[in-house]
Amino acid sequence: QDVAIWERHARDVHDHGLIGYYHVDPSANHPPFISEVESWLFDASEATGIPFRIFLRSPLALLDAATAFLLFSLLGACQWRFAAAAAYWLNPLSIIFSGYHGNTDSAVAFFLVFCVWLLSKDKLPAAAIALGLSLWIKLPIVLALPALLFFISEWRKRFQFLVTTG
Repeated sequence: QDVAIWERHARDVHDHGLIGYYHVDPSANHPPFISEVESWLFDASEATGIPFRIFLRSPLALLDAATAFLLFSLLGACQWRFAAAAAYWLNPLSIIFSGYHGNTDSAVAFFLVFCVWLLSKDKLPAAAIALGLSLWIKLPIVLALPALLFFISEWRKRFQFLVTTG
């Protein structure tokens, strides 16, 4: 279902432009960046004859693999890190959401886990940018913000993180 919806949105952006898309389609509820990216995928599909669903699903499936790798890396010396990473990557919901439905939630999950990974490496500005990128895809990721702020110990760094994320 999501592939058909995204293709309609992408076609609307292609036909009416990004701003016009929001005026024409009352169901337009995604941030501008992801809508524009989907339009580029639609253009690539039109130019190559490769179905849009392939252009949509492939990057999302690759992001699932990258998320599994980040989880593996985050768990360090934990004896269960292989099992945890495999459980994410081979989870039927992950496969259905990205590889079948074409749902962008896997991109949000990737940027959230990437943000946590960067925070674990004490790379605060890069982590904030990763979280900000996830907001370009879907806005509900803002719900993770309070938990991430608790991970940062100093108030000044929390403020910097918030400003950079914004």
